[in-house]
Amino acid sequence: MAGNLTKFNNTAFKNWLSKAAFHTSHDGISRDIHLDQIVPKRRFGKLDNLLFLELCCKIFDLLIPEILIQLEGFNNINSYMSLELINESDIFSGIPQKKELETMINIKLIPEIIIYKLENDRILPKNEFYRCPLPFDIYNFKNNTTIFYKEYRSFDEKLNGDAYAKELNFMIQ
Repeated sequence: MAGNLTKFNNTAFKNWLSKAAFHTSHDGISRDIHLDQIVPKRRFGKLDNLLFLELCCKIFDLLIPEILIQLEGFNNINSYMSLELINESDIFSGIPQKKELETMINIKLIPEIIIYKLENDRILPKNEFYRCPLPFDIYNFKNNTTIFYKEYRSFDEKLNGDAYAKELNFMIQ
């Protein structure tokens, strides 16, 4: 599919992860890193939606053991991967069917891994927010991962008639 995925910048990722976990645990501010900062950007080029999704899932699945090791000493820190979906509707639609979801994968935006503090009081409230586990599988993870579909917009976005933001969140359980 996309070559040998074990060749990513593991040292740089470990360093970032260690610092991100430490700082997030102290100041409550989330940190993120895009997958193309870990894996060469050329691996993401010229893939269709399904191959792009599979590649992102495979990379995250390979990184989960390292994430769990680095976060072990932090009781209040967790991590997930966020993959934005294409959306042009200002109407709430809920979870799409699997075939529709596959067409919504935004291959132009590289997913990011986010480190966040549980019970973070700094998170901006959303006016309209919907999150639900996907009722179907899109990847067979080796590690305990739950995929959530999320759809939201702020009060200002609603007043402006802006579209809902839609994404998939790959949560480490």
